[in-house]
Amino acid sequence: MEPIADKARILLDFPDKTYIGSFGRDAKFEVGIDADGFLLKFVRGGEKKRTFELHVHPRLMADIVTELAEALRQHPIEDGQQRERLLAGFKEIEKALS
Repeated sequence: MEPIADKARILLDFPDKTYIGSFGRDAKFEVGIDADGFLLKFVRGGEKKRTFELHVHPRLMADIVTELAEALRQHPIEDGQQRERLLAGFKEIEKALS
């Protein structure tokens, strides 16, 4: 597992209950892939232990990335370091898929 460099917030809303969790620099994450798709897992230990797992099939992941591209066109990331880090990550994905 890798340490989280920034933060993530998870919201799960059911008709009768809402769960909100946050994962910061004291947490870790893991990404995996299997025959069915991609796995994203966040883990926070300590007193307020929590785990979040999301499994996404490849077609949905493609749709998410496409929509993310459109969102970035509409709302560009102004912070140069964040933008460069994100760009480097997507270049690694492109290499892995080539």
